[in-house]
Amino acid sequence: MKSTVKIKRSKLYLLTLIGGCIFFLFSCEKEEFLIPQEEMLKVSSELSLKKSELSSKNDKMYQILDENFELALIEKGWDVGPVDGEILKETVLSITDLDVRSSGISNLAGIEYFVNLTKLNCSDNNLKILDLGKNKALEKLSCNKNKLEILDVRKNKDLKVLHSNHNKLESLDLRKNTLLEELFANHNQLESIDLSNNKMLIQLYLNHNVLTSLDLSENSALERLLCNANKLESLDLSNNNSLLFFRCNNNNITCIQVNQEQLDNPPSGWPGSHGGDDHGSGEEPDGHDSGDDHGSGEEPDGHDSGDDHGSSGQNGNGGQNGGHDDEGGEGHDDEGGPNFTYSINCNE
Repeated sequence: MKSTVKIKRSKLYLLTLIGGCIFFLFSCEKEEFLIPQEEMLKVSSELSLKKSELSSKNDKMYQILDENFELALIEKGWDVGPVDGEILKETVLSITDLDVRSSGISNLAGIEYFVNLTKLNCSDNNLKILDLGKNKALEKLSCNKNKLEILDVRKNKDLKVLHSNHNKLESLDLRKNTLLEELFANHNQLESIDLSNNKMLIQLYLNHNVLTSLDLSENSALERLLCNANKLESLDLSNNNSLLFFRCNNNNITCIQVNQEQLDNPPSGWPGSHGGDDHGSGEEPDGHDSGDDHGSGEEPDGHDSGDDHGSSGQNGNGGQNGGHDDEGGEGHDDEGGPNFTYSINCNE
């Protein structure tokens, strides 16, 4: 009997011990789970706060990826140093005229935020692609002397002036730019160009491309035309009654089609006309170079139209450092004068 009681007590002690261990383990596991949950809630709260702060900061800043682009903005006083890849949105939205020429910029990413830009000069940089689809207020663009292979201005319907001399453009879509008045695209690789929708075009400079044809039948407002050193075989100017000055030497043209009035009374700025002479193939009668704006820097009257006093604009004396990058411009493409005739019917 005593033996039986001892066994029962031993079992009771054993069960009590096991129960205690189970309770202890359960309590430990419960505490182990409770502590990480509290820590996780704390960490989550801190992350949410940081995310909120970051979101608040992003609401005030735009990103600028190219360091040289931001440096140019700092130098112009639009941004404050040091370079951190960001610029205040408020500042960006206030800019209407931006000049970042000669800044060593390879990537103009971030320009899409400058939605109020009406004038942009990014000449003399290292740009290969320039997409201005978000800059819908843009009226004047100078992007001379880059390495542009792609220039997208299809959504810039307010664009009036485009200077893109000295690039590598093989094509240029201007069909949507119906307000365009001035196009300088000298020294590119253009094989063709559609100007049928650019009825307000007044000045057209296309020297030193590889154009095989040039249709100007819809450009009745055109006053100045330069198309020296292409591969043109024909040219019809019979619808261009406003044309006061043109040079189109160093092509394969033997006859230029005109209307009767142009044939009888050619403007003084036409090759072979009285008082016009030629002064080479790219100069105005007064001897100023108009073929490439003194190397894409100046207008014939000395004012900057291609790149605001040359590509660098440092010296103020007609655009040195880029003002004469053609060593005499287009003024001597054909010193012997025009090698074509005028006719109302070049097919006869």
